[in-house]
Amino acid sequence: TLCRAYGSCDEEWQWSTTGWSRTMQLTHVQFLRFSSILTWLTMLLIGLGSEFLVGGAILHSMTEANTGRLTYRWHLIQFLFPLLAIVAFGEAANRSWLGLIFTVIALWKGGFPD
Repeated sequence: TLCRAYGSCDEEWQWSTTGWSRTMQLTHVQFLRFSSILTWLTMLLIGLGSEFLVGGAILHSMTEANTGRLTYRWHLIQFLFPLLAIVAFGEAANRSWLGLIFTVIALWKGGFPD
């Protein structure tokens, strides 16, 4: 349990649950690995999905009339990449899940295909 792993509790601490799930059988380290892999897969699928949806819509709607507007948006997301990455790292340092949103936007550059 968490108390034995970190030595910070005086007595054994147990999760209170209303039912049974497969994750209840996992140790703390196994659960961290499981949640990390699940988070990574979620970010990967959201990023690829946004690139297919947003990128596909951008490529489909490209005409001579709106190429300048799309180029401006592409330059804007390229400019915002370092800021989004810094915010993502800062939120990760604070162990906040909010950083995942900024990570997906930054790493997948808002869905624009490169």
